[in-house]
Amino acid sequence: MELAIDDVRRRTARHAVDLRAEAVESAVAALNTGAHVALLPDYERALTLGQILVEAAADAGFCIGSLSFYRTAAALITLRELLQPSFLSEFWVVLAAPSSTAISRVMDEVRSLWCGSDARLVAVTTLEDLRDANLTPAARRALVPIHV
Repeated sequence: MELAIDDVRRRTARHAVDLRAEAVESAVAALNTGAHVALLPDYERALTLGQILVEAAADAGFCIGSLSFYRTAAALITLRELLQPSFLSEFWVVLAAPSSTAISRVMDEVRSLWCGSDARLVAVTTLEDLRDANLTPAARRALVPIHV
């Protein structure tokens, strides 16, 4: 199963958001290879793209929905505390303007929880917060930065 680039492009046009074609294509390609994405740096456009990607993923059967966290909220509670075990890999997670601590904590958790699943993390962040997250080398490889 793959996210269809044409579907994401249509959704982008419907939302009337001005996104670089390369950003959309790169995000879809990264997600289709099993990576997570960090959408940088324009917050409004990046957040809209993140929402479009989640909508397309839900419609394609990758997930049944998403959980969105703003700023430090993702650092305060784990996914295991929010969801029943049978649903842990059924939701994508969107981090909106997360703290570096939230990025690091969620990346560590999702990499262990979602190994081999279709669930993905979409972080809408800045390059500075991404750098400050002090991710392990494996986590850095799993979270692909996309300039929107």
